Amino acid sequence: MLKYRNHSCIIYIVLIFLEESLYDKADLYSSIAEKSHLSRKHIAALNASTDCVQRSLAKGEKIHFIDFGTFETTEKSAIEVENPRTKDPISIQVSTRLYLYLR
Repeated sequence: MLKYRNHSCIIYIVLIFLEESLYDKADLYSSIAEKSHLSRKHIAALNASTDCVQRSLAKGEKIHFIDFGTFETTEKSAIEVENPRTKDPISIQVSTRLYLYLR
């Protein structure tokens, strides 16, 4: 499990994301740069850190930000369900979900 002590930037990112409902990484970074007056070097560091987090989550590792929360992925198994109208079977594939447990 990865542990990070400096989480104030991550909290700021999550708050901006929730406030503005951003869907694109480039939009997120430009919004952070605009609101916090960060330089391009700081945004590049932020990009590197989010890529590191994404790679760790892809490997199935938990990421724990001390005094903030934990990012974790879980795998939901494949299931067979029935269409209520036609009664035909429908198969739902395996999926991976990301969870954030706030402290």
